[in-house]
Amino acid sequence: MVVGGDCPTVDAADMREAATAAAASGAALIPATDGGYCLLAVRADLRDRVPHLLGAGIGWGGPDVLAQTRERFAEAGIEAAVLDPRSDIDEPGDLPAWEAVRAAWYDAPKAVSVVVPVLDDAERLARLLPALDAGRLEVVVSDGGSSDRTLDVARAAGALVVDAPRGRGSQLDAGARAASRDALLFLHADTIPPRGCDTLVTGALADPSLTVGAFRFSLDAVTPALRIIEGGTRLRGSLLRFPYGDQGLFCRAVVWRALGGFGSAPVMEDYEFVRRARRVGRVRVLETDAVTSDRAWREHGAWRWTALNVGTVIRYRLGWSPARLAEWRR
Repeated sequence: MVVGGDCPTVDAADMREAATAAAASGAALIPATDGGYCLLAVRADLRDRVPHLLGAGIGWGGPDVLAQTRERFAEAGIEAAVLDPRSDIDEPGDLPAWEAVRAAWYDAPKAVSVVVPVLDDAERLARLLPALDAGRLEVVVSDGGSSDRTLDVARAAGALVVDAPRGRGSQLDAGARAASRDALLFLHADTIPPRGCDTLVTGALADPSLTVGAFRFSLDAVTPALRIIEGGTRLRGSLLRFPYGDQGLFCRAVVWRALGGFGSAPVMEDYEFVRRARRVGRVRVLETDAVTSDRAWREHGAWRWTALNVGTVIRYRLGWSPARLAEWRR
């Protein structure tokens, strides 16, 4: 894969898409808006068939570079996939594209979109949405096929509703794609964020080294067992800096895209997202509570539910696939 050094608008998500397309068709190109290309990917087993892609005979710097490169692929019997174009930075008029990329990664975010995945969550959503300041927050409810009043509740509160394939990861990604703000807060329907959560999110993300943040875990419970579990979860967050989805994960929109989103795995989507974030930057847990319903612990038994969750993480670290884990949890 070759990426132009003057193409800052090409990000990690574009590279993954190009690699996937090249694996399927043999090659992939991301065009530049001036007639060249920003990225070229060739499948390893085919590279010897097109040895002169970067050599003589290409009108480098001209408007026909992309067309000439595609011709060379065609001569080798390869139909290169052509993806969406991106801007390169060649002239002073291109500088706004660079400034937009720089601002997205380094300036403090201006506004927050809240993404809530739901499935028959009318009661929980009716409790959550009034706690969100719809005047300052864009709320995106990502539905996996609810059959109760979930969608009526969401629309009545002024939320944007999107349909998505069932599964928390798929629904989170569908909601993020529909969001328009430069910061994203991912909330479970049974988790209430702190008041002024948008200010807390944009303030934390003003640090460009922070990839993902979360709030401190709290349960709306008073039993001794759940208080012990709550304390253990808080200790994990403070010592390991490894929050889970029920703490309200947040990040810049460009970071969500660069990390590849949550994916379609049936379980562990939040764990894997945070693990990827930890590899490239800082993860922080704020000293402000997001309050999660204790419903699951009450319904399944406090220690049994906790053991199930801990066991899921251990098995995942031992190499169990998400599909196998989902079946084991059932």
